[in-house]
Amino acid sequence: MIVEGKIIGRDHDRAEALRADVSARLKGGPQPLSDIALNALRYEITDAVDDLRGDRTAEEALAIGAMLYPKLVELALLGRGHWNGAGKWAPRLLAKIDADLAIQFDSAFRVLFAEGDRGSVIALAEVELAPHGGPLFDGDRREAPASWRVA
Repeated sequence: MIVEGKIIGRDHDRAEALRADVSARLKGGPQPLSDIALNALRYEITDAVDDLRGDRTAEEALAIGAMLYPKLVELALLGRGHWNGAGKWAPRLLAKIDADLAIQFDSAFRVLFAEGDRGSVIALAEVELAPHGGPLFDGDRREAPASWRVA
């Protein structure tokens, strides 16, 4: 909004300086995922894929797929150094960075949602996890903040 919006008000010089700063930050891309954030995402994706491999009803597979899609998009985009997006922006951003990847996502999830076939989504998740250390179950540990603990 800052980069593309129309400047109103009196302090155009300050607004232009802010616009230039925000534009440079956007072009620079997001900070890399921290180890903690990456491992949390790997764990959540691994857990969902493990659920898809299990004996699930069609309704459960649909719910798992709906939860998995944004997490897998987040890994695909941030893992490649691009900004994340949700909703309608997810396929747009995937297509912007890699048209083939966007087609793979669309195809895999379309088959899952329309036909209940989980194989393509599972394979896509495995491919996306691979460059980041693969699936993560064993050794995953997260500590609650001290403020959450009861003395």
